[in-house]
Amino acid sequence: MKINLNFFNFIKVDETDIQKKDIQRQRTTSSSTELSEEQLQSSVARVLHSTFKQPSECRLYLTETAEQLKQNHMSIRDLTSNAIMEVLSLIAKGNNPFKNLQQANTDMCDTASVGSFSTSPTQNFSPSPSPVGACPIPLLTMKNTEENNETPLTLAINFLMESYNRVSVEERNHPKKSSIPPLSEVLTELRAQIIHYTTLVVQGYIVPNEDTSKSPLLTPILQQTIPRGFLTELVTRTHTNDKLFSNVVSPILQCLFKMMQNASIVGDEHRIPIQTLFELADIRCGSRPICTLITKQIQFMPEPCTPAQGREVMRSSFLGPFICVSVFAEDEPKVAEKFFSGNSSSDKSLIQTLQLELENTRGLQHRIFHFMMANQESRDSCLNYIAQLLKYNEKRSQLQMEERTLAGDGFMLNLLSILQNLSVKIKLNKMDFMYPFHPGSLITIKNDTRLKFTSQEVSDWLDEFGEYNFILSVLSTLVPS
Repeated sequence: MKINLNFFNFIKVDETDIQKKDIQRQRTTSSSTELSEEQLQSSVARVLHSTFKQPSECRLYLTETAEQLKQNHMSIRDLTSNAIMEVLSLIAKGNNPFKNLQQANTDMCDTASVGSFSTSPTQNFSPSPSPVGACPIPLLTMKNTEENNETPLTLAINFLMESYNRVSVEERNHPKKSSIPPLSEVLTELRAQIIHYTTLVVQGYIVPNEDTSKSPLLTPILQQTIPRGFLTELVTRTHTNDKLFSNVVSPILQCLFKMMQNASIVGDEHRIPIQTLFELADIRCGSRPICTLITKQIQFMPEPCTPAQGREVMRSSFLGPFICVSVFAEDEPKVAEKFFSGNSSSDKSLIQTLQLELENTRGLQHRIFHFMMANQESRDSCLNYIAQLLKYNEKRSQLQMEERTLAGDGFMLNLLSILQNLSVKIKLNKMDFMYPFHPGSLITIKNDTRLKFTSQEVSDWLDEFGEYNFILSVLSTLVPS
């Protein structure tokens, strides 16, 4: 049998050609991710909705940054910092530098917006063009805020948030290039600089803040227009500095507290503040820093100043207004006026609506307390707060009580619901039922009635019981994280 050697030669040649094509393909892929300094500067310009080269109709031309760039070589960090600072300085003067720019659905000012990373004239003839290049994603542009009469502070915050959002757009436009250096490092630097300048603006260092009692971040948070990941990165980059973190986040918490003091279940005014506090408390970066910050608020656990301690703490403590959402006429007279007109058929449907709303509200209240209990740094403070609430309202267990000095029924039922939900997953075999008799117990029962013991017998028994060894508070050890 004769073997055709030409056949094997053909196979070898064919395999060699395939290997060469693979090498060429690898080189093409590698070279496509190498970006020049000018291309990286173009990315910074697109994210900041500006230009450093020449005036443009749809981008803000930064003259000072452009002049410095011509005179000296600037790193990406310095370029980003100078550009953001120049924009904020223009806004601080009381002008809207973006109002005369043309609004466009796509970034038409940038020649070959998506393909601008490659200056090769043959890129358009690539046998496998990128699907991103075939269908570019529209870049976000600055909103026209002239009609809204926005303050310079609001305009500055909007610029920073939209720039942060454009970083994500840049990543979507260039998924491969943005996942590896140098573009990934540039985008990370952009995010870091935007967050840094946000902290400065919020504290009123660059743009004057006329109303220091209100945080400029509150409205975007309540309206849920803040970019995804913005708050998480803001917390992550500031929570290690206690003073800075408090200066940035505490005004938001105080605004939520004031909103809840005047909120009513009638107009659903309570829903957004509670939902916002829940979302803030859920932000994690190792621990839950905002839960810790809540316990550091000046009114978290205030000392009562009046004989009506239960009623006072319900209104003045930080978490009090978030707990006292009620449908009782004694707590909220508007409920009876609006929902119960006397028509039995319509009242039944309204009752079900109120029940569902109250159930959802209690679910959020429980989750907020659960986050604070699961967070090690806020756990003890939260336990002490609950203990103080029970202490100031202990007379509610009496048959006759002075209601004006105690918390309302709605508040106490919500607190009961929170404690019950916290105890759902606690197994009885892990509980120490003798804990209430320990001298360090958070709950005092020494004044409760005894069925078989006199006061002296109770005292003697407690003295003998004092040597009992307890580990820790039940809730602090058993509440699951």
